[in-house]
Amino acid sequence: MVDRLRVMVEPKKVVVSSSGEPAHLDVRVFNLSSIIDAFVVEATGQPDWLRVTPTEVRLLPKSDGTVQLPVSIASGRLVAASDLHVRIQARSRSSPGDVESEWVEVSIPARDVPAKLTLEPRVVRGGGSAHLQLLVDNGDGNRPLRLALGGSDPESVVRFHFNPPLVQVPAGGRARAGVAVEGPRPMRGQEVSRQLIVHASDGQQEVSTAGTFVQESAITEGRRTGLRMLLTLLGAFAMALGAFMPWTNAPFRVPGVAWTFFAFASVVRIQVPPLRDDIAAIIPNILISAGMVVIVLAVLALLGLTGKGRLTRLASGLALAFLALFLAVLGLGPLGVTPASGAFMVAAGAITAFIGGLLATR
Repeated sequence: MVDRLRVMVEPKKVVVSSSGEPAHLDVRVFNLSSIIDAFVVEATGQPDWLRVTPTEVRLLPKSDGTVQLPVSIASGRLVAASDLHVRIQARSRSSPGDVESEWVEVSIPARDVPAKLTLEPRVVRGGGSAHLQLLVDNGDGNRPLRLALGGSDPESVVRFHFNPPLVQVPAGGRARAGVAVEGPRPMRGQEVSRQLIVHASDGQQEVSTAGTFVQESAITEGRRTGLRMLLTLLGAFAMALGAFMPWTNAPFRVPGVAWTFFAFASVVRIQVPPLRDDIAAIIPNILISAGMVVIVLAVLALLGLTGKGRLTRLASGLALAFLALFLAVLGLGPLGVTPASGAFMVAAGAITAFIGGLLATR
């Protein structure tokens, strides 16, 4: 305190709204001198975003007066929640060296404005997994946020991975996090759209945003068509090739095209009248063999490519059933014949062609 001047400030702590509405300090100035004097009331050392409008009071000798000092945040400035001390002083006009001051505390309260979440892109396409970016915007908040990230989907089949899983967002700032999503990929058919919900929480409030994960089937239309053709062709070829390979082991290591109806009947002891000589002379054995049945069914399986796969499935299924019945009857016979490589080739081809038929568009 100096002999010519004294100052008192009330209140000692003032709360300044971040909305820009000013608060007021009551500054009482005492003129202890013997002359009429004017005193400038102002703040010193405050940050540039804090507006304290100077004012002036003129006092008679040995008198006092009170002025209001408006305190506000500069327009358009976002200030982080904080407390700071500001020096309020009164300075004599007639004697600038006469200065008296008091410290007041200025408090900027926290403004709880929820952060805004945005997924980029909102719709992402992929197979079993995809990657997105999460933008966390704290542009309207004046306090830093520490948010834990999480995700969910209505079917609870999508797994979420965040990098980082905990984001620090400065007051008025932004932060980003990588989001990896994984889900069971449809094997075939139409695309599957999975709704994604990503949320962030600081323990007091939670915000969320939505996105869409469009999963393509593991086998696309083009790939499925190509795979269907390949499997059907391979299966039919294997069936036909197997017909020319041995179907049985000793004592009858005989290919399918040599297992005629009459040879089969002889082995299993079935009495069948032989063909007339004139007819037998013009009919090759291959045409009345078990192998020929499989070859015909292989051709029918190939013809199934022109439709929706039903003929392929039917023909390959019949080939497998025919082969199994053929070998079962032989195996139960008195000679105990066992299957050989040709039989396995036919079976593998029938199964392969049947799978190809299943891949047909329905």
